[in-house]
Amino acid sequence: MKTILTLLLIFSFSSLCSAKDKREPRESIRIIGVENSSPFSFTLPDGTTTGLYLEYWRLWSKSNNIPIEIVMQPFDVAMDTIKNKGAIIQGIFINDKRKQWADFSNPIHNLESGIIFSNKYAKDIKFSGLSDAKVAVQAESYQESYIAKKYPSLKLVKYENTSEGIKKLLNNEVDAVVGEIPNLKVELTILRLDGVYTISDEVLLNNTVHAALAKGQPSLLKIINDGINNIPIQSLIELEKKWLPSIKPFFSNNTFLASLTMAERKWLQQLSSLRLGINSNGHPYEYVDDNGNFLGLSSDYIDYITKVLSLKIEAEKNYSWVELLTAVKDNEIDVMSAIVRTQEREKSMLFTEPYFSSPTVLISRKNGFHADTLESLKGRAIGIPSGYALVEFIETDYPEITIIPVDSIADGLSKLNNNKFDAFISEISSANYTIN
Repeated sequence: MKTILTLLLIFSFSSLCSAKDKREPRESIRIIGVENSSPFSFTLPDGTTTGLYLEYWRLWSKSNNIPIEIVMQPFDVAMDTIKNKGAIIQGIFINDKRKQWADFSNPIHNLESGIIFSNKYAKDIKFSGLSDAKVAVQAESYQESYIAKKYPSLKLVKYENTSEGIKKLLNNEVDAVVGEIPNLKVELTILRLDGVYTISDEVLLNNTVHAALAKGQPSLLKIINDGINNIPIQSLIELEKKWLPSIKPFFSNNTFLASLTMAERKWLQQLSSLRLGINSNGHPYEYVDDNGNFLGLSSDYIDYITKVLSLKIEAEKNYSWVELLTAVKDNEIDVMSAIVRTQEREKSMLFTEPYFSSPTVLISRKNGFHADTLESLKGRAIGIPSGYALVEFIETDYPEITIIPVDSIADGLSKLNNNKFDAFISEISSANYTIN
């Protein structure tokens, strides 16, 4: 028999498991992808739609078991579709004008807007230094409204896609082009103009990207946000690195473990601290030394958890093992650092995956009855520490064996030596430690 130690979680949070829950299939949600917007959304020659944002929504669909339908449209057409409650747009910036008719999801990305200046300007030109110039911007974009308000002297020339705007610059129809930096880079490469034009080091704007839908659809907005919170952060980071390898992933700007979802991160941030129940005399797994320090194998695991989850965990050191089990039921502690999983305990406790295993052994006196198996102990008495999971196992599988509870391993070994029972059962590492 082996003792399998797990971390016991007494507290509960339904969303912690929601990403793995099996949901009933729902009606598909229509997502509008913007045409010719590499690397965010575009169509390959074979008709396949792809890009960072389209793959984001496919990941969203997979993570939440909610089907989606992706439809590609030009940006201006897409905006009209959204206004008519026809769908959700893949991702746009928020501005005051859009707030009048749209609701926005939690952020799904972050983008910097940059500038390509005409080569007639000096390399150190700043956008604020342009005067009465013509600037190409995407129609109905955030950049259009921003520049019109902040730089009223500039004449805005609208384009449907960035490629068109760069061609206007090439043909001297405009003096500068403004757009999202990743999109500008891709289009310069596609047009083979990346050796002709350089994107300015000046960042004109830095905005978060949000899905948008027409007002009056609160249920749909909640589904979208719950789904966003349910995507594992590591999956989002990997997706961003695939499409934008030279840019720090937006979702990496968090100190929490990347395998968590946004919902799990937010829940953890709301915790002040967790009460940890430990066996203060559970050598070598967990114990309290003479200076009051929590030590042992389990303490190292707890230290790791506190660091990667940015949690405060306070060890409650004044419980005996039996008192600890009672404290769990009375909700006096939130977590136990090392406990064996049993069917009875699973009725009221949640367990992590096991993190350590160790053989359980029978110990008998050298000159007394030789206990080689549990079968050999039928009709005899054995000592087991009170509250140990082994009690449940033996009572179920070997009802002919008499169990005599003891206070501790040391107490059990002492009573075995004094012939109080025929054998003592214990986990091997703790028994060896106590014997030594």
